[in-house]
Amino acid sequence: MFELDERYIDGFPEESREEVDNTDRSFIGQQKHEEIMLCTRLHPIIILPYVFGIALITAIFFAIVYGTSNVIPKGEIMGQILLFGVFSAYMYYLHRFFNKLLNYYLHVVILTNYRVIEVIKTVYFCNNKDTIDLHKIQDLKKDQDGLFCTIFNYGTLVVEVSAIHETKRVRYLPNPDKWFQTLNKVKRSYIERRRAKVPRGGHSPVVQSSTYDKVGVSRSMLHNQMIRVL
Repeated sequence: MFELDERYIDGFPEESREEVDNTDRSFIGQQKHEEIMLCTRLHPIIILPYVFGIALITAIFFAIVYGTSNVIPKGEIMGQILLFGVFSAYMYYLHRFFNKLLNYYLHVVILTNYRVIEVIKTVYFCNNKDTIDLHKIQDLKKDQDGLFCTIFNYGTLVVEVSAIHETKRVRYLPNPDKWFQTLNKVKRSYIERRRAKVPRGGHSPVVQSSTYDKVGVSRSMLHNQMIRVL
């Protein structure tokens, strides 16, 4: 999982953003000034049952093959049919196991400074992308109930969208507390940046002192520059 980049929480000034073009840099559909805050796959506990299953099926397969070879004489047609059936079932389950494993690596959740993106891909016939803009998020909730969720540190992130009253649930999310806190912080910063933009009426922009302090411009220098312009 990528770590949070603190530089982008409060946002860069517009002149700094123009120097960077992130279009399709990290993923298809990434916007010009879009930066990744967090990125993760789902918790690996979702593939744990398949790991135990493939171990059990492998043990049963070799037990049947070894037992059949000792009981049924070589060249017996029924023994060959039985071995072929057992081998086919084993290969089918093995295929399903690796299919689930690849699907696990293709399922990604991304948090940027603009939106939340869930990319759901499978090996066959599925390539979906679910996106929620930060300004559309009305409420955010973290569910982490149960012994396994607490021990292995995973949970569900519940996002309520204000426009259509839809609830989006991201299950088996690792480190849900970090996602909850980071998403709240990035959303608040995003809304503040939208409010601080220049209105269409042509009025002077309201400059946030905290943003300019980060790039080394003092308030007095900014005040003198505005007087010169006026």
